[in-house]
Amino acid sequence: MLNLRSKKSVIIILLGTLAVCSLVYLWNVLFIVANTEYYKAEDKPLNNRGERLTAVMKLDLQTLEEIAWIHGAFNDRLGYGRWAHFSGEGKAPYWEEIKSTGLLNPDKYDKLAQQLTGLDGAETDMSRLKELAIIADGKQDADALRYMHRIIHDLDYWVCADEGRGEFWGATESFNGGDQYKDGIQRIVRYIEENAGPSALE
Repeated sequence: MLNLRSKKSVIIILLGTLAVCSLVYLWNVLFIVANTEYYKAEDKPLNNRGERLTAVMKLDLQTLEEIAWIHGAFNDRLGYGRWAHFSGEGKAPYWEEIKSTGLLNPDKYDKLAQQLTGLDGAETDMSRLKELAIIADGKQDADALRYMHRIIHDLDYWVCADEGRGEFWGATESFNGGDQYKDGIQRIVRYIEENAGPSALE
């Protein structure tokens, strides 16, 4: 038979285990409530995580590499404040260089849209990239480049990733939800409406 000290030890262990289980359960409940509150019905992501990852897994490696390359190319030219090179005096060589990369070629985003047809919202994302590319090339407006960078950043690091990484701009339809999404998308849509000519909206 267990002596009194052993019985006390068993009771303490059981109580400790019960306390840990209770904390885990409470954490899960709070997490679910918090997410339910954050994602209102009309703001829920177009693709839930399972649907999004299923669609991404069906993409060929070349498509994923193309997205990563575009993102890297924008990082190299706009990251860490380098976007400022595209404004003011002395901007001409920077615009010539970025144009030479094909990043401002609308056809690039038309082709990418065809490769992303299985991913809900991606066609709209590519359409906006195309419109922004036309604005950037036609007006040499650095803001157009910055919005392009945000879309491709979210596409690479959040849409096509198992777990999101880096800053989230809320710039894509293919990964949306909540107020941050609303703000990010609305800024881009408003910018396009204010700056696009007829050719960009065709």
